[in-house]
Amino acid sequence: MLLFEMRKIKIITISLWIIIVAVLVGATIIEKMLGSEYVAANIFQSLWFVAVWTLAASVSIVYIFKRRLRAVVLLIHLAFLLILIGAGTTFFCATRGVVNLVKAEPTNTIITDDGDVELPFSITLSDFIIDYYPGTDTPSDFTSTMIIDDDESCHAAVSMNEAFSYRGWRFIQSSYDAGENGCTLQVSHDPFGIMITYSGYLMLAISILLFMSFEYRRAIKLISSRSVIVVLFCLFFSFAAGAENPKVLPKNVASTLGELNVLYNGRVSQLQTLARDFTIKLCGSDSYKGYSAEQVFTGFMFYYSDWKHEKIIKLKRGDVRKLLDAEDRYVAFINFRGQYNEYKLEDAVKLIHQDKYKGERNSIIDADDKFNMIVSFYTGQMLKIYPAVDESGDTKVQWFSQGDKLPDWISSDDWFFIKKSWDYIFEQVVAKDYKGLEKSIDKLKKYQEAKSNGALPSAMSQRLERIYNSVASPFYAMLLALVFGLISLV
Repeated sequence: MLLFEMRKIKIITISLWIIIVAVLVGATIIEKMLGSEYVAANIFQSLWFVAVWTLAASVSIVYIFKRRLRAVVLLIHLAFLLILIGAGTTFFCATRGVVNLVKAEPTNTIITDDGDVELPFSITLSDFIIDYYPGTDTPSDFTSTMIIDDDESCHAAVSMNEAFSYRGWRFIQSSYDAGENGCTLQVSHDPFGIMITYSGYLMLAISILLFMSFEYRRAIKLISSRSVIVVLFCLFFSFAAGAENPKVLPKNVASTLGELNVLYNGRVSQLQTLARDFTIKLCGSDSYKGYSAEQVFTGFMFYYSDWKHEKIIKLKRGDVRKLLDAEDRYVAFINFRGQYNEYKLEDAVKLIHQDKYKGERNSIIDADDKFNMIVSFYTGQMLKIYPAVDESGDTKVQWFSQGDKLPDWISSDDWFFIKKSWDYIFEQVVAKDYKGLEKSIDKLKKYQEAKSNGALPSAMSQRLERIYNSVASPFYAMLLALVFGLISLV
């Protein structure tokens, strides 16, 4: 009788989860046709979908406890339950809406689906600034500077990449007016749901670590045989084979270039780090066709005529593929330009920033970021490898690229080195004078050491950064974890 009851509960549980998965798949298809807002309003935020989740969770709880699972496995399921409770709390209790700000006009009203809600404080937009990618009319970021009037006044800033929280209210940059005199911010207030959900994430992380510590001891015994290790070795390294590739520097030469220091993301780091992030951003991996990130980065730098045709830029699914006339998931840099050199995504990006685009947005924003990163690369803004200090004034180290306008206090010798040394390196690359090139790179390293006023990372820090970059390969880490996980599952 108990066995029959368990089978019945199991069938109901599996059926409910199949329905949920089917709805999620259908919602993904509908989203492509009718947009994210339609799917959110009619499926994800609908009461019937919440009811299905609630029923599935309730039946699953009954089944889990009747199965009498081991403590660590039970903890994993309870973590998912806690995350689901957090999501439900957010759905029923959170306040979500938008606030429209106009310069110098205070407001404390946000617009929600159910009507207007008053904030416990007022907001005044004091300034709105748009930053553009160098050499383009495409916004790279826009920032709203605000004054919060509460018991005491305070200043705040919200940008595309940085939200702002105040007394449990969270503000996220959404769009701006065409005249750049105002903006729209997304507003949410969800103190309880977020706390419950994050507690569930923490419980899930702890329970998975406990589970892996128990289960992988047995898995290690399974892969201890020599034959399995050979199979894993072949699987792991068989992906290194590649097809025909565009021109690149020899790996050792590109690696030497990667040892230069560069001002990147507000800190001095190895050029290898910049090259790695550049490559991952473009194609989703820190290597391409078996070439290292430094080879890809310097390939774009020195062999542009080859690399502009290389289909290395990975596109997300969505409207962007239609706008770029893409036949598959990857396109080349030249595919972003039309017959008359117009930027194919320009109109769509402007509409998105003005919150007027009706289709799918994420894929377009992602592709636009990748395009403008390459544009920034070719304008020289990325390669700030020349340090200098104004010894007569501020002794803070400043970093310049070859194309920057140099200040008057730069000496004539330093000016000549900054403006001409990279041209000489380029000539050596064209001539394939790799021995001479390595000497020029070494000279540039010494210049960095001499002109950085002791502000360079230590030799040990630079070495550790390169080691981290070499082992932190997301693709191979994922591959190894996948193979190891499948063996553990078996």
